[in-house]
Amino acid sequence: MGVDSFFEIPTWREAGEIFFTTNLIVTTRPGFLMENAEHVFQNPVFKNIHFVETDGGEEYKCRSIKAERSPFSVFIFETTPVPISATEIRGKAQKGQDISHHLPQAVEKYIIDHAVYKN
Repeated sequence: MGVDSFFEIPTWREAGEIFFTTNLIVTTRPGFLMENAEHVFQNPVFKNIHFVETDGGEEYKCRSIKAERSPFSVFIFETTPVPISATEIRGKAQKGQDISHHLPQAVEKYIIDHAVYKN
């Protein structure tokens, strides 16, 4: 998801559950500062969740933050914005089409390694 969408998570119904349900990949979006992503974890909506930085992102050359006691992480990637929508990339990945020229290699590797968009 783009960092702009990530900033909106505190407004979601039962927002904290997302950190215990799935991994999230957060990427750069034009006009939004990645360093502000850290503020999402500090939002009062998540006051009962303790977040910790992990070494889980080292393989993918990104930051990895997770809620304590959760098996899932938020991977934060600094990327060069690309002129394609996430919906188009997800569709290509789901169909097994090449997405390498749309994403950083580390993001593509994660998507493939974890079959993120496969049914």
